Amino acid sequence: SYSCGKDSTLALHKMLAKGNVPVALIVMFNKEAGRSFFYGADEALLEKYADCLQIPLIEVASCGEDYHSMMEKALREAKKKGAEFACFGDIDQ
Repeated sequence: SYSCGKDSTLALHKMLAKGNVPVALIVMFNKEAGRSFFYGADEALLEKYADCLQIPLIEVASCGEDYHSMMEKALREAKKKGAEFACFGDIDQ
């Protein structure tokens, strides 16, 4: 789960350093604002992140109220692509 912030970037870095191979970056996208939920990255920037990291992007459009069910759907999509677990970065947890 990639928010474009320092926590998820550090979590991704640590996962890569341990030899894990990500199948996708899951980014929750606010339909109304046309940007990612937490850091406000637009679609073009998200695609650049994915291209630079050479990791496919799963962009998940949500209205907010369906956030949890859309995240679950994205996790299922990642599982179909071969994901065995998910990584979330949150230094406050």
